[in-house]
Amino acid sequence: MAAVKSPSIIGSAIKTARGTFIVVALLSGVANLLALTGSVYMMQIYDRVMSSHSVPTLVALSIIAAWFYLI
Repeated sequence: MAAVKSPSIIGSAIKTARGTFIVVALLSGVANLLALTGSVYMMQIYDRVMSSHSVPTLVALSIIAAWFYLI
């Protein structure tokens, strides 16, 4: 006699909450990228602005970084 495999409670709970897991994963990814804003900003300043002395690049990078911090 073949045993019939019934769906597990955990499997059905995961299927039910799949959308929530996706939203949480996306928000976590965005939060981690925002946490790197300062590091990426300083890296770009040293790489692009300090070598070329470009004020427009500095202004653009500063506006972008400020926008990310406001988010």
